[in-house]
Parts: sequence; structure tokens; C-alpha cells
Amino acid sequence: KAFAELMDEIYHREKEDNRIEIRQFITTLKHDDRNFGNVLFRYAADAVHARSGVDVFLGHRASKPHGIGRPKWDDELRMVAKTAKHLDVEQCGVFFCGPEPMAHAIRKSCKTVSKGGNDKVHMFFSKETF
Repeated sequence: KAFAELMDEIYHREKEDNRIEIRQFITTLKHDDRNFGNVLFRYAADAVHARSGVDVFLGHRASKPHGIGRPKWDDELRMVAKTAKHLDVEQCGVFFCGPEPMAHAIRKSCKTVSKGGNDKVHMFFSKETF
């Protein structure tokens, strides 16, 4: 219950402050265009979000729908860095809740993105446990 309340508060603030951006991924589903069920599920979720702004997993409005599958973390964090740089933000917190192997991959990507590129933004990684 405490996690749900915390996330509701963050979602509320996301609407008010363009410096908070929430990206969530359902990594147990594979991003596999050969699996018709996953394709249909992703299409339906994206269509609902595009039409109403509602994330079908959360049941309320969200700026971005849940991602399906495990993204390429370097690419994902570079997009975050680019957005942060556009907002004149030099530091960015990355909060993660999930298994340790994925935490290791995201921590590594945070370091990679922090080190280089024109959109250099320092990424602070934090693994959370709820």
C-alpha cells in the first residue's frame, strides 16, 4: 500500500513538474513481433494511451505508457539525458526496483551515459526495494 501511495504522489507531481519523468517497463513480456499476443497487447495498450492518456496497467493518466520488454538501457538513458539537457538539468536520478542482474546493467548504462556525448548529464543510480 505504501508503494502505491508513493507512486500516486509521484504521478501527481509529474503532471505539475516537467522535471519528473517516469518510465516503467514490463520486462517479463518480451518485445517480440513474432508473438501475436504480445503484439496485440502492446498495440491495445498504446492505442488506449494515445486516445486517452491512460496507462492500462496503472488505470490512470501517465505521460508515457509502460514499455514492453527490456529496452536497450544505453539508448533509453541517452533519451533521458537529452531531455534533461533541454531542461538545463545537469544531474538526473535513476531509481530502479527489480532483480540485481538488471540493476547491474542499468547502473553500468548510467555510468556510460554520464561519461560522454554532447548531452552529458550525470546519472545517479539508486536501487530501491519495496
